[in-house]
Amino acid sequence: MKTKLLFAAFAFFALINLLNAQSPESMNYQAIVRSSSGQPVAGGTPVSVRFTLHDLTGSGTVVFTQIIQVVANQFGLVTAQIGSNSNLATVNWGSGAKYLQVETDVNNTGTFTDMGTSQLLSVPYALYAANSAEGPQGPTGNQGQQGPVGVTGPTGAGIAGSTGLTGNAGVTGVTGPQGSTGITGAGVTGSQGIAGNDGVTGPTGPIGPTGAGLQGQQGATGIQGPTGTTGVGVAGATGATGVGVTGVTGTTGLNGATGAQGITGATGVTGPTGAAGNFQIKDFQTNFYGGPYAEQTSYAVALTVTVSTTSVNDKIMVATSGYSNESGNDDACVDFYVENTTDGIIGESIRNGLNGQGGGNGGTGSLFAGNFVLTVNSTGSKVISLVVKECYSGNGNYNGNNIRLTATVIGN
Repeated sequence: MKTKLLFAAFAFFALINLLNAQSPESMNYQAIVRSSSGQPVAGGTPVSVRFTLHDLTGSGTVVFTQIIQVVANQFGLVTAQIGSNSNLATVNWGSGAKYLQVETDVNNTGTFTDMGTSQLLSVPYALYAANSAEGPQGPTGNQGQQGPVGVTGPTGAGIAGSTGLTGNAGVTGVTGPQGSTGITGAGVTGSQGIAGNDGVTGPTGPIGPTGAGLQGQQGATGIQGPTGTTGVGVAGATGATGVGVTGVTGTTGLNGATGAQGITGATGVTGPTGAAGNFQIKDFQTNFYGGPYAEQTSYAVALTVTVSTTSVNDKIMVATSGYSNESGNDDACVDFYVENTTDGIIGESIRNGLNGQGGGNGGTGSLFAGNFVLTVNSTGSKVISLVVKECYSGNGNYNGNNIRLTATVIGN
């Protein structure tokens, strides 16, 4: 059975995952398969579709081919994902123009019918960006904080000198008038002790009020004269320096071992990844309405999406899809276009379907699907609108169904 494709729409949404570089990438393909009489094939009809990509011209070198088995729905519509079992990333999209040849085999008879070859006008920038050079490396992160200082080793233990010998106890002195000079103390100063080995100074004798001369073992100053009553041994207000010679200074202990080096501080945070190559996807938004949407005889907005731009050189790639049912009239027809509503930039208008004076009472359908490139004249949020109207105002109800609007911002 001879067949023909009423319409084919291509949408490139191969979002490159820069972190994992996951594959395969693919692109969507839709078409309505009709018989030689112009009627859509029945729902459930098996169809084999062979896709071939040619380089530079329609008969150029084959750079990609794939056969996909699909089944037509109740409207004769078939949907396929080119690249679903082959890797489109192997295609060098930046080498020049690419042409897509489509062949069909209805009911899988083994014989393919050539449906034609057309140039891909919307370059799949996402796949092109995946082949571009990697951006510069981000700056090195800040140095981590210095680790804590190691614990200081213990001080070496010096050998303690021997305690000086205790001096002889002085004779109790006579009570002085006020003890200011301790002259009346008259106690004999105890003999000085022998020098100790450890160099520790013999302790100073207690002050007069409490000092007994017998404490010379601590090298104490003699009993202070002012109280006189307790001025044992040492006379005078300040009393003689305590009995017992200062011991020899002990040997300095060995230096403790150097403490362990502190733990190295944590590595600084890695700087951000450099910008991507020539092209990058800056925003991607899609919206869907199942319908029905009652079309009017004048243009009206059927669906919108909002995307953000960062440069006046950014481009907005827009793809639309959906179909219109006209019941009670055989002349199915719809006009539509897309618009950058924020900047007032309108894309080209497209008419799909039949436009005549059919007198039948049946119902027909027409697609409103296409690809567009919109520009911007400022940065920031942009509202993208799909604007639709019926183009034949005869009897019948015009309803849009399964409407999808997708916008992708691409720029350097």
